[in-house]
Amino acid sequence: MNVAQFIAGVVRFRDSVLDSIRTHPRVWIGTILLLIPLAVMYSDTFMRLAGDWWNDPNNSHGILIPPLALYFAWHKRRRFAAAPFKPAAVLGFTVVLGSLVFFFVGRLGAEFFLTRISLLGLLAGLILWFQGWKRLHVMAFPLAFLLLAIPIPAILFNTVSIPLQGLASDMSAGTLNFCDVPVLQEGNVLQLATTSLGVAEACSGLRSLVSLIALAVILGYIRWKGLGQRILLVVLAVPVALALNVMRITVTGIIAEKWSVKYAMGFFHELDGWVIFIVAFTILYGLSSLMQLLWPSPMPDDDADEAAAVAATPAEMVVTK
Repeated sequence: MNVAQFIAGVVRFRDSVLDSIRTHPRVWIGTILLLIPLAVMYSDTFMRLAGDWWNDPNNSHGILIPPLALYFAWHKRRRFAAAPFKPAAVLGFTVVLGSLVFFFVGRLGAEFFLTRISLLGLLAGLILWFQGWKRLHVMAFPLAFLLLAIPIPAILFNTVSIPLQGLASDMSAGTLNFCDVPVLQEGNVLQLATTSLGVAEACSGLRSLVSLIALAVILGYIRWKGLGQRILLVVLAVPVALALNVMRITVTGIIAEKWSVKYAMGFFHELDGWVIFIVAFTILYGLSSLMQLLWPSPMPDDDADEAAAVAATPAEMVVTK
């Protein structure tokens, strides 16, 4: 897409919004009147969530999720405008009310996950209330994609990370022995001849697993129209993340034993995260190409989908140009 096409798309989107405002002024007024107090209500939730993205390495990928979700929503703007406008006020209000109950329960119990997850329910409820089922269906993927921006609850994080620590320690010890590097495993600590490596919570692989799942979701969404291929790529991201985490620990141990502990725990330890991520992306892309050969599926065609949506929509219900 060049600059002229982007500008033309912005102009078309502006015109469609203005047409919608002229056609359904009450809907827009009601939406704005609801959004203002809700934005104030959720301001603390937004700030805490942004703080987690910025300060917690386990959730640093979350800062990229909202811009990508906005891009996916922008990509579907014409299908959204072409979809039938049939507000489901009662059901939408019920979803909004239920989401607000989750929000207040989370605030009272200091459970941040509930307050954050309620935001997604709130957005879905507002679309359902003021736009209808068909338009909510169009925006289902961007909304669901936002789930990846919400940090995993602490109780679930600990439940998953502890077994992953043990698995990473066992597999790394076995791999080091296979590479002729003597190692004595004591729980999550690998005793080498010259030093010891502690497989800490940060080395459990959960951080890279969440990031790779997000990457697999993006790659699957871009490459295929079929849901089966997308799900399979996300499933394949799990063993890829675990294998690369074991490789990272193993290479660190080999460098510490054969060359320098200082180098292994310093420069290489800071750099290997980026290297592993690049390798992971290459592997995922290669797997997606192999899947396309063995299980072909057409690429998403938003223009064709939009044309089909417009053709199936009565003229008086289409508010786009």
